[in-house]
Amino acid sequence: MCSLIAPEEKFQPDRLSSPLKRAGKGSRDFGAGSFSAFQKGTCHPHFSQKYLQIPSHREELCYNLIRNDQNVHLVIQRMSSMTVDRRQQIIDAAARSFSLFGYKATTMDQIAKLANVGKGTIYLFFKNKEDLLDAIISSLIGEIKEAAERVMDPGLPFATNVHRALYQILEFRQRHQLTAKLLQEVRNIGTLEVQQVLKKLDWAMIGFIREKIEAAVKKQEIRECDAEITAFLMLKVYIALIVDWEQDHPPLSKEKIAELFELYFLKGLSK
Repeated sequence: MCSLIAPEEKFQPDRLSSPLKRAGKGSRDFGAGSFSAFQKGTCHPHFSQKYLQIPSHREELCYNLIRNDQNVHLVIQRMSSMTVDRRQQIIDAAARSFSLFGYKATTMDQIAKLANVGKGTIYLFFKNKEDLLDAIISSLIGEIKEAAERVMDPGLPFATNVHRALYQILEFRQRHQLTAKLLQEVRNIGTLEVQQVLKKLDWAMIGFIREKIEAAVKKQEIRECDAEITAFLMLKVYIALIVDWEQDHPPLSKEKIAELFELYFLKGLSK
């Protein structure tokens, strides 16, 4: 709790403005807890000390707060909402900058200008540029998982669903402006921070596929296997077929990829 009364001052009811003086301790305009807090010279910690050093500000703020205890919660909710909005505003601006210029070429000054905030405001939410990139990728992971879930159908076989999910994941990864730019940056200059977040993205997708494999094993759709290794291999095969193969060959159709996936992972090559 931050004190609303400067150290050299005492709480003096006679100095309060007339509306506050009229509402005595028993007035219904005051919640008991709020009045008690005001008497003690304390109030909610979210209000700045600089603002509250001015006696008239302290008096006005406390009067507004203690009229009804519910007002305190409303003020806090609004301030929390503003904090969340400002943080998201910075994340969106950073994502745009990374998508346009890449991670290495982006500066915190650019992000601040795009977000329309002071550079110092960014550091209230994020330690550095790497921390910002990590937050963006964490949000992106959620988007990719949602996109993969949407193309899956509980009524379809495991092979069909996993093919759909993997294809959607890789398509999102290749076509999304941010991930496409980050992948290009890794290929061209090998930025370490970008390599690390893309690895985080891949392992999140492996975890997603692993869960689907474990569910299929429980339902006896497929044989027992090491779900994590199998998910790892599935993702890498899809990357190889969609990304690596296309560097020197015509792109494979979606149907051809599904056929190869079923052959290698479900039917096997043995006669």
